[in-house]
Amino acid sequence: MWKELFNMQEVLDNKIHADKGLTREETFHKRILALLVEVGEMMNEHRSFKYWSNDQEPRTFDWKPVQKNDHTSVETNNPLLEEYVDNIHFLLSLGNDLGISDLQYREPTKQKDLIGQVLDLYDMISVFRVLSGEKQKDHYHKMFSQFIRIGQQMGFTMEQVHEAYKNKNEVNFQRLSEGY
Repeated sequence: MWKELFNMQEVLDNKIHADKGLTREETFHKRILALLVEVGEMMNEHRSFKYWSNDQEPRTFDWKPVQKNDHTSVETNNPLLEEYVDNIHFLLSLGNDLGISDLQYREPTKQKDLIGQVLDLYDMISVFRVLSGEKQKDHYHKMFSQFIRIGQQMGFTMEQVHEAYKNKNEVNFQRLSEGY
């Protein structure tokens, strides 16, 4: 599964960089920042950190208007899964920078709860930014594995993630064709 997604992301990244006249090097730090932002957006949909709110249920169901041809229809979506997959786009993109074409899953450090896992992920992303060479590649696999574990804790199956990634990749290509 991961080889396919790395390849799909490479095609998308090449299109984005070509359309925008940018290089991977020029966007490296921006993609790291985007990943950090997306982790926050994912947790905003999860809501478990919102101790001040009586509503801490993850946002896993929503109605979404969809424009098809000359009419608008309504589809359901899972906002939390969508945000999770947005992160995967950036993780795959960074892996492609390193010449990684498949995930070498590593059992991440266990935390007592999801919040601890996410805080560890933030730390890992920050460290990833300053590493280089084989240390960066090794750290990348640990970081991505940590993210996979977070998805498992959120209840996502790899099949759901795979399908959601392919759907979002299609949306991203559509956006590019529309001048997004």
